[in-house]
Amino acid sequence: MFRRDADRESGFAGAATGGFRGRTRAGRNGDAAPAGFGRWLLLAGFVAAAGCAGHADVPRPAAGTDGAVGAAGPAADETGTPVAEADPACRTADDCARGPLACVEGRCVDEPPAPAADAGSTPDEASGPLAARIPSFGTVFIIVLENMRYRAVIGNPEMPTVNELAGRFALAADYRTTHSPSLPNYLVMTAGQDFGVHNDDGPDRNGQDAPNLAEQLATAGIDWRAYMDGMSNPCQTRVGGTYAVKHNPFVYYRKFREDTERCAAHDVPFDLFAADLAAGPRRFNWITPDMNHNGHDTGPAGADAWLAVVVPTILASPAWKADGVLFIAWDEGSRGDDHIALVVASPLVRSGFVSDAPYDHRSLLATIEDGLGLPRLDTTADVAPMADIFAPPTSVEP
Repeated sequence: MFRRDADRESGFAGAATGGFRGRTRAGRNGDAAPAGFGRWLLLAGFVAAAGCAGHADVPRPAAGTDGAVGAAGPAADETGTPVAEADPACRTADDCARGPLACVEGRCVDEPPAPAADAGSTPDEASGPLAARIPSFGTVFIIVLENMRYRAVIGNPEMPTVNELAGRFALAADYRTTHSPSLPNYLVMTAGQDFGVHNDDGPDRNGQDAPNLAEQLATAGIDWRAYMDGMSNPCQTRVGGTYAVKHNPFVYYRKFREDTERCAAHDVPFDLFAADLAAGPRRFNWITPDMNHNGHDTGPAGADAWLAVVVPTILASPAWKADGVLFIAWDEGSRGDDHIALVVASPLVRSGFVSDAPYDHRSLLATIEDGLGLPRLDTTADVAPMADIFAPPTSVEP
């Protein structure tokens, strides 16, 4: 098991509704600010004074354009000897034309070397984007909300709970989806593909037979439950009240749904969650709020009010404190904007970290697969996990 520098506290420290520009910030749980943080603040102030919006929505020059510093050619000293040019200024890693680079304190710098592969790694595992390692997750919680673009969430004063979590833990700031409406996104999050579905019809029309997360968990012997807010009966396959079956991907997989005993045991009303959490939750826990709580019908404020009740119970649980991970995701954006947020709250993440790496729903699924030790689906086999969000271990117990 990995040992971390310090455990994250479970209490809320207050809302943070400003935009995020840096890759790391001083954590609200007592983590120290990174070296050069004061210079970063001065640079951020300069950029803000120049009219820059939040970093995730700043237009970025294409690599190789005239916007790169030093386009006129190498400089020389008074003797004519070439002098290395200063690294170009940047706002995010995308502004750095040479690679592999990162944007640190407003300058393009080389990425730190990748960690050495584990002793048992194969050559393929030890190189390339899939070499990035995800720590072993103790317990996984995922809450999926509805139809909010990034700018409607991050920095929105109507969502103090989400913004506090994003500031204290980690935020994927370049997370996008090209799928619409809701159902295809839920299928991608659990099977890595949308099966050509472009509607929200029920399982009778959109049933699937392909490998999926439910079957992966069963094969690996990992106990799990999907908790559906507003659901009247386990394994409910029709809309009823505030329950929307299109937000319950598991009943779309025929093998799982048609095994009625298994479906009833794993796909259950959210009313059971509090008791399960108190008794010791399953290792994987999917949570879908109903139409009153997911932001669809009541907007950002309604969703955040529900999260303000549910999330503290998760963060206070022994299961979450023991290397647990909480993902707060949105199925899709709004108003034609596919840019959405993903918040990751865990003792395992880099506190206050904002990732500029391009991620999507398949990245989330691949990260969950790796964190639970599941073999990858074919649909996620070539997907890099969200490894930059998680802190490297400081030591490994013998």
